[in-house]
Amino acid sequence: MTLLIALVATAVVVNGARVVIQPGQPLPDLSEHDAQALKASGAAADPTRDDLDKQAAADAAQRHAAAFQAERERVQAELASTATEPAQEQVQEPQTPAQEQVQEPQTPAQEQVQEPQTPSTPPADKPTKKR
Repeated sequence: MTLLIALVATAVVVNGARVVIQPGQPLPDLSEHDAQALKASGAAADPTRDDLDKQAAADAAQRHAAAFQAERERVQAELASTATEPAQEQVQEPQTPAQEQVQEPQTPAQEQVQEPQTPSTPPADKPTKKR
């Protein structure tokens, strides 16, 4: 069994009597099911197990960071070996499709609009022939 520390006031039965364990106090030996339920609910913690879990998580994060850096360097070397321009070029941020399609609106002076031609109507001062 592991040593569990109460994180909240916890009521347990010890030798047939109900006892309330205050936060920070060690819990008595409990069944495996009860210990797992208290840990899962956040009512109790196992300090030795928590320390081991934190260390394992830190080690895993360090391994993943090293693997990421190695892969990053490999990809950069691959890109540098196939580059046609000097390696000093800056990497541009990829654009989303919405950014690529945005164009500046043109002013009327920039646009060359052809207005549709309508048949000219005779001036009002000249009479038209009736058929």
